[in-house]
Amino acid sequence: LGRTGGSGRVCAAGRGFPGPRLPRVPAALMGPLRRSRTLRFGLPMLLLIVGGSFGLREFAQVRYDVQKVKRKMDPALEAQLKKKNKDKITLESEYQKLQEPNSDWINVRGPRPWEDSKAVQDQQRKIQIGNSIK
Repeated sequence: LGRTGGSGRVCAAGRGFPGPRLPRVPAALMGPLRRSRTLRFGLPMLLLIVGGSFGLREFAQVRYDVQKVKRKMDPALEAQLKKKNKDKITLESEYQKLQEPNSDWINVRGPRPWEDSKAVQDQQRKIQIGNSIK
């Protein structure tokens, strides 16, 4: 094969690695570690979960950064929006409008299922005409 360069290890190109040797793990330790279900299945799963959370955070940050860039508006349009927000409708103002009496509203009862609808409508018209004369 290739020259070892004194380290005893050979790379694919045939040149030896000039760095120091890495310590070898004893076979007595590696056997049980390779058979461990926790290391074979649990450790990769844990790495996927933790790594996925970091990756998801980065992708979400890109989304918000893009929205920030898109939100930059024309100053004239921004001034119009600020002006419109000053005349903002609040819940309290709408409630006050509902509290004011509305004189053109009339409570008209519909017919019951057992009543004749024509007779009830005629009765409602008579009551309405009587109220408008007064």
